[in-house]
Amino acid sequence: MSVMTRFTYSPVSLTRKVAYFTLLFLFVLTTPAISQADFFTETLVLMKKRFESVNDYHCIYKAYSANDEHSVEVTFRYYYKKPKMIRMETITGKYPGTIMLYDEQVKPDKVKVRVGNPFIAIMQKAIYGDYFKIHDPKVTDLGGFGVLESDWGWLIDIHEKMAAYGTTRVEKEVLIDGKPVLYYVLI
Repeated sequence: MSVMTRFTYSPVSLTRKVAYFTLLFLFVLTTPAISQADFFTETLVLMKKRFESVNDYHCIYKAYSANDEHSVEVTFRYYYKKPKMIRMETITGKYPGTIMLYDEQVKPDKVKVRVGNPFIAIMQKAIYGDYFKIHDPKVTDLGGFGVLESDWGWLIDIHEKMAAYGTTRVEKEVLIDGKPVLYYVLI
C-alpha cells in the first residue's frame, strides 16, 4: 500500500533510497515505445489523461514495502471508483481474507477493516472497533503508506513530484497476460 498526505520527499531522502515501482501500462497500451529519457515527461502525461477519463477500475495489486529491518509483500484484489472509494481484499500476506474499505465522502480520515480470520476479527472488533485512522500503523505498510496512496491518481502524482528530485532507470520490459509491463527504478 501507499500514503502521501503526511510525507514529503526531500532530495536527500530520495538519494538515500531506491524505490522500485511496477507500472502496468493498462492505460497506455496503444502508446508507441518511449525512450527512457522521456519516460516521465511523456508516459506520465498520457497515464494522467487516461486516469482522468476513467470512473472505476479493478486489478490485482501487488504491494512491496521495506524498511531497514524487514520487507513485506502483499497481494490484493483492488477496486477503485471515483471520487476515491477503495476496496482492498487481501489475497496473500499476513492476514489473507482481510478487507479494507475507504470512502472519502463518508469517513475521509478512517479505513474500515474486516479481518479475514474470525478469531482476530472478534478481538479487533472488541478492542479497536471497525474503523482505524487512515495513517494507523495497523492499516499502512512498513513505509507508512496506506489506502490513500494506493490508487493510480496518487501513483501518477507522486511520480511526477519525485521525478523532479531523482532520475529513472528502466530495468526491463516484459509481457504479462499479453500486456506490456515496465519495471523501472526511481533513484
